[in-house]
Amino acid sequence: MKTIYISILAACAALSLTSCVKDEGNLFDKPTSVRVNEALAKAQHALTSAEKGWVMYYYPGGTSRVNGGYIYTMTFTDEEVTVGSELFVNDYYTSLYSMTRDDGPVLSFDTNNYAFHFFATPSGSSSNLYGVSGRYQAYGGDYEFMILSASDEEVVLCGKRFSSHIHLFPLQEDAEDYLQKVVDMRESMEFDDFAGTIGQEIMELALDQKNRQATFTLTEKKDEEGNTLSKKMPYIYTDKGICLYEPLEIGGFTLQTLIFDAETGKMTAEDVQLDLQGE
Repeated sequence: MKTIYISILAACAALSLTSCVKDEGNLFDKPTSVRVNEALAKAQHALTSAEKGWVMYYYPGGTSRVNGGYIYTMTFTDEEVTVGSELFVNDYYTSLYSMTRDDGPVLSFDTNNYAFHFFATPSGSSSNLYGVSGRYQAYGGDYEFMILSASDEEVVLCGKRFSSHIHLFPLQEDAEDYLQKVVDMRESMEFDDFAGTIGQEIMELALDQKNRQATFTLTEKKDEEGNTLSKKMPYIYTDKGICLYEPLEIGGFTLQTLIFDAETGKMTAEDVQLDLQGE
């Protein structure tokens, strides 16, 4: 009788496992290969349809992102991409790109593009753009990206090697005009230190403009260890000011996009009561 009971339990377990596997297989109504191909087609349609191209918020440096972010512009045809950068104002470079399948849909800039491959190309014993040699691992730049999502409003990528999240937004003006505004903003930001308030809290902001790192400090707040509450985040220059790599939570506030007024030296934010004065 005991043997029969054990056999029944084993049969029930097998049926249950079969049911789970069947349910798992029914989570998607299309094979993986079909879904990946559809995702690639959707992404390419979005990339090639933008009338003025795209602005890319590009972060090299791996998980540490020690180099901050850099603005690129990209205009896509079915086979080629033309790239501009705040690093090479007035210079544009055209190369091939490909849409491929790996563990999912992949966008690959797989032929040499002087502007875009700068952060991914080792300098060896030769000087690079900044006159620094010996960068055998370059700057942690990616040129192959998993496509996380794609629409006419935004394309989100993830570097295959260094895992930085990269966002593309459609340009609303010519790439040349936008890049010049970014460069003008970067050069107008003469202050490294700002002081003021966020809400009712006293805040200080320190910008490491060489490495594009922003440190926010609430001078009258303490963290769990009793230290002054301070947080650091890589940033990128935009035509309006700076944008942090991801939303930063500090003292109950969330910061990401900051607006700089070159005439007054003030740093503000659209969605947060922030008032910082350069000093």
